[in-house]
Amino acid sequence: MLLLRAVVVVSLMTACYLQATMQFVAFGDWGCDPTAPPPQKAEQLKISHVMASGRYPFDFVMALGDNFYNNGLESDKYAAMRFRTTYRQEYPSNQTAFFNKTWYAMLGNHDIVGDPPPSSVPGPKALRQVNYTFNALNMRSPENGRWHMPTDYYNVTRVINGVTAHMVVLNTNGFVSMPAPAPGMPDMDPHREAQKRWLNATLQYYKSLNDNAWVLVFGHHPPYSVGIHYCSCNRTTGFDSCNGPNDGCWMAEQLPFLLNGQAHAYFSGHDHDIQYFHCDDATSSNTTCSNVWGMPSNVHYVIAGAGGGQGCNGVSLRGLGNGLKPTVAFGCNTMGGPAVAYGFAHVQLTQDTMNLTLVHGSDAETLYTTLIPRDDLSKF
Repeated sequence: MLLLRAVVVVSLMTACYLQATMQFVAFGDWGCDPTAPPPQKAEQLKISHVMASGRYPFDFVMALGDNFYNNGLESDKYAAMRFRTTYRQEYPSNQTAFFNKTWYAMLGNHDIVGDPPPSSVPGPKALRQVNYTFNALNMRSPENGRWHMPTDYYNVTRVINGVTAHMVVLNTNGFVSMPAPAPGMPDMDPHREAQKRWLNATLQYYKSLNDNAWVLVFGHHPPYSVGIHYCSCNRTTGFDSCNGPNDGCWMAEQLPFLLNGQAHAYFSGHDHDIQYFHCDDATSSNTTCSNVWGMPSNVHYVIAGAGGGQGCNGVSLRGLGNGLKPTVAFGCNTMGGPAVAYGFAHVQLTQDTMNLTLVHGSDAETLYTTLIPRDDLSKF
């Protein structure tokens, strides 16, 4: 039985583009703390200004978590202040670019700091973000329900200009807690197990539709990274600690298997940098993918955690211990390219292609762009 959760189908037809497209921006780790130094706040404003400029137009926003630094929404009064200063004032709905543009939000680790365990269950801080979805301040004009987090994990289908995207939003906080069960074994955390079962059922359902749609998955934590969070399970023993079949990290060990052949892309934040992985053994730069997951993978992995909320991270092109390297990675250090503190991912979808553009938030320059064909998931 399919367990669809808070499913929303939204259809929109416009005549804005010569070719039918759906466009969105994705960025995480953006919720600047009121006590942050002025230069950091200025960088977040630059991102807002780039988004509002129209250079990278979008139909909606994917907010990839860590929405409210440093310790989430500690009270109802504090939540009201932070939604006003961090969200509505920074990304104002009365600007054309943001008007009636839904923010599909998800929870990051900073959003739940201090909530009681287990982290797979939303506590009071997390629920304040969920509840804002139904708050009168969010529902009345000019907000018109922009903030969208109806539950801690959910799915939504958007149809824009004839392009369909099935989007799955995760609460990954429980997936990086320890210990994770061995493959095929039941999870001792029933809430985490319920989300995993829901995710698999939802992806299987979307695949069964065979409707020429995109299937995109979003969560705060990445399975792998070449930033400081190289392992979402916070191992401390080195790069090799995230590799191997017995690592015990569900995000790193099992999520890629579940996504493979059932989704086209996975977007995340957590590392305050910008990275793009495509683990396809057909590419010369990533011939070790089979050593990582035991198989090639059709899934494209995007990390866009440079939203400006709390500084930036460096990246290392030495990759993970097994040799897996990103296609591109941009962080505070230059690594032969521009030093990038803040930025976001811009995605343009047609029925057949995804144009992925990684954007430098400080000056609106394109860092990297690639055209990705949509795989026919029925062939996997």
